[in-house]
Amino acid sequence: MVVTLSPTGVGFVQVKRTGAKPAVTRFGLHELAAPNVRSLRTLGRKFQVDRYRLSTLLNAGEYQVISIEAPNVPEDELKDAVRWRIKDLVNHPVDDVTIDVLKVPGTGSPSSRNRWIYAVVAPNNVIRARMKLFQEAKYDLSVIDVPEMAQRNIAALLEAPGQCLALLSFNESGALLTVTLEGELYFCRRLSIARPQLSQADEAERQLGRLTIELHRSLDHFDRQFAFLSIERLVLAPLQGAPEVAQAIARDVSLPVDALDLGDVFDLSEAAELEEPHQQSRFFLALGAALRQEEPET
Repeated sequence: MVVTLSPTGVGFVQVKRTGAKPAVTRFGLHELAAPNVRSLRTLGRKFQVDRYRLSTLLNAGEYQVISIEAPNVPEDELKDAVRWRIKDLVNHPVDDVTIDVLKVPGTGSPSSRNRWIYAVVAPNNVIRARMKLFQEAKYDLSVIDVPEMAQRNIAALLEAPGQCLALLSFNESGALLTVTLEGELYFCRRLSIARPQLSQADEAERQLGRLTIELHRSLDHFDRQFAFLSIERLVLAPLQGAPEVAQAIARDVSLPVDALDLGDVFDLSEAAELEEPHQQSRFFLALGAALRQEEPET
């Protein structure tokens, strides 16, 4: 089960992989001014959260994802080398952050393999606060994930074999663009246009113009960084009015653009309310995080 914390409340999603599609078996949102131990315990009693292995997502602004060339060092020295490489790129003292590394696949030739990596960086105080909240609520938190990886998980359900897929989602703080191939994340970038801006009638047209400019810049950057790859289509994550937004993007971006209905990739038979686009948008990243699969321990 994934438990999300935001300024507006605590959300949860449970997904089971038992059939042709991952099945959403439970979801909800406990709205309040700010998440706290009491709200987590309330959620736990109502939905028996303590029965499940839990993961959570960091929010935008709580972490950074930094793309750098991979240091030429042995594997056991990689994180230390990355810490030194990014010291002038992070928003906090480099000794006060937690770093994880995500390798980007190369072209397959020895000279280019893993040339690029993503450093995922979060302040230690953010990680400690999140862990403390779950510990005080007496819940077993197994994973702290980031939205880029959650979106990658959903993109993997949409990909055609051997074809790059761009996926664009929106939330209250902005947009997230990812490019994946065969379940691997190659590219990610945050855009400044947020979901509420696209729903305001007097602002929508201007914000769509800004969006297409930012998309062009991002896709051009991807083309320069990964000249050996070609994006086949752009998928727009669930959004109120998504078909109209997709049509507007398609007029200015030289790619097929499709609007996603999560019912195409998830079994929603036990979660009928998720058939509504605004609900799909609210729970999109949580659903992606719930698709996370751990490698078995040996």
